[in-house]
Amino acid sequence: MKFIERFLQYATVTWVIAYFLLPINIWSVGMFGLIFLVGLWTVLYPQGMLRVAKAAHPAVDPEDERLWWGARVIGLVFILVSIVAVVGVIANSR
Repeated sequence: MKFIERFLQYATVTWVIAYFLLPINIWSVGMFGLIFLVGLWTVLYPQGMLRVAKAAHPAVDPEDERLWWGARVIGLVFILVSIVAVVGVIANSR
């Protein structure tokens, strides 16, 4: 899973650079693609999202399986929002 975390870090840096260089339609699809990838990562690997949450709340235990459902719900929301947003951007670009 370290590969996925590293990939998301590089994708985020690429997205920030693209923000300044690409037109809004292409940039926004890339942004929502990144949100989709983060949602997918959270659904498949909830411990990763809980480790991020642990930085703000030290009492969170990433290995506690009772908390994984909450992280997965957040990931599903990210996926749904990104799909709806990309469809909206594509529909408005024509």
